[in-house]
Amino acid sequence: MADMHAIGSVLEIAGKRFVAVGHRVARDGDQMGLGYLVVPYPLGYVTPMSISLVPASAVSSVVHEGYANDQGASYLADFGNLVDQSAGIPASEYEASAKLLSDFMQKGGGNG
Repeated sequence: MADMHAIGSVLEIAGKRFVAVGHRVARDGDQMGLGYLVVPYPLGYVTPMSISLVPASAVSSVVHEGYANDQGASYLADFGNLVDQSAGIPASEYEASAKLLSDFMQKGGGNG
């Protein structure tokens, strides 16, 4: 798995700087892997259009590492385990499963 960077990290992607505001499992080619929710630096979040999901493989460098205390480090480790378990799953399978779960939840599934 790629090194995970804390929320608040400033990342260089395609020659531009972005701030990581979240983590997701994301499509990386035809596989699933680590992804970052990012907003442009220094502007930040302005509209829903200013947030993007990019795979970790798109990060060319880390300009500044965000803050992570013990709680943040624990989150990164736990999320890293999720990413490791998702790695290697074909993206089409992962996305089909996610859609089934979303449809189930929208129909009130799990509200026993």
